[in-house]
Amino acid sequence: MIAANALSEATEQLSTYWDNLKTDAKSADKYDDMTEEEKAQWDADWATKVEEYEALVTELKTTIGYDEEACDDSCKAIFEAELLSW
Repeated sequence: MIAANALSEATEQLSTYWDNLKTDAKSADKYDDMTEEEKAQWDADWATKVEEYEALVTELKTTIGYDEEACDDSCKAIFEAELLSW
């Protein structure tokens, strides 16, 4: 149960990190002042960054055996906490 809670917390922290990163990037790039076309391009560029990140995370998870039986909730929580600190 403790490991499951730690995993849930680590997953939530990663999600919050990406939400904050996107908000900060929009602010820095003055997203609200962009035209609709510029916003569409910004959104597409952001989606590409997210896809690249997700591909890297998938590769890392495969490398450590994240989805294998031996990687329990504790293993997954440690991975996600390390990913967040990275």
